[in-house]
Amino acid sequence: MPPAQKEKLEQDLLVEGKGIEGPHSALGRTRVQNAKASVERDRVTILAMIRESPGCTELNHVVNEFLHQWLKNSITQVADNQPDTNDTLCADCCSNAGNLLMAHGELKEAMNLLRTALAINLTACGAQDVSTAASHDDIGRLLLSRGDYDGALREHSCAKAICEKVFGLSHVRVAESHILKGIALTTA
Repeated sequence: MPPAQKEKLEQDLLVEGKGIEGPHSALGRTRVQNAKASVERDRVTILAMIRESPGCTELNHVVNEFLHQWLKNSITQVADNQPDTNDTLCADCCSNAGNLLMAHGELKEAMNLLRTALAINLTACGAQDVSTAASHDDIGRLLLSRGDYDGALREHSCAKAICEKVFGLSHVRVAESHILKGIALTTA
């Protein structure tokens, strides 16, 4: 990836994941039929060749899969290359990247990043910090999506206990933890 684009990707991941969802979804809508060429005759010839073999639908699928894989690898590389592993900014980067990958079904890579975020938050912020609670909730959501209801319940219970200790019982963050815990219980 060119340095300027890599820096932009890093900034997008470090600032609440902004700017990543758009390119990710756009990459899934790439259509060879909409390609442009400097000479119209070339475009027509190339499209005719594509239609003969493998076909526009198949080529679109292959190109979109390749671009998604490239973006996933780039996101993972940015998160993996954060310099200070005890920095909450690195934890945020891992969390943002993990949540993005989770949203697009890349659960194994997402779990690795979310566990890294949790480990950093535990080291940098402590076991009783809201960032640590958020990491537990992120992992709980991923476990829930994989059907590991007991694991999800454990993670959401940890988050709820931290939030109750930090905020008291009558706080919106505690209510959110109750909801997530309830989802894990009712889905099990």
